[in-house]
Amino acid sequence: RYGRVTSISTGTGTAFADVTGLSVGISPNEIMQVHAHLMGGCNGTGGSRFTMTVPIGATANFYVAGNGASATAYTMAICTAGQDTGVTFWNANSTVRFLEMHGMVVNGTNSGTVQVRRRNVVGTFITTVSVNSHINGMVTS
Repeated sequence: RYGRVTSISTGTGTAFADVTGLSVGISPNEIMQVHAHLMGGCNGTGGSRFTMTVPIGATANFYVAGNGASATAYTMAICTAGQDTGVTFWNANSTVRFLEMHGMVVNGTNSGTVQVRRRNVVGTFITTVSVNSHINGMVTS
């Protein structure tokens, strides 16, 4: 299963919001490996944070890794679904950064989506996720 950003996705809020196009469907009782690859940046030094959400009753663990304060600075966090990473990415006033999210979702009895979400640390800055950022979901059982 596959999803991708087809037009630039931007946001300015400090609350988590969906990144349009970065979701995959998951059926009841499926186990899915999820890999998301984002390109983009934040126009201010406040930076951005990311998470994934899953259907009610599912469990998930994933890691987020990517650029921090410069093109060569690399940072990461390990999270559960819906959890704020507590780590700021893309905080160098640039739109040329990358981020990867990888994890495993064990779904319960509800169908739904695995959704990448983003938020700004400072609400006046703009986080941009570029076209062709994508997510892959591979069902393993």
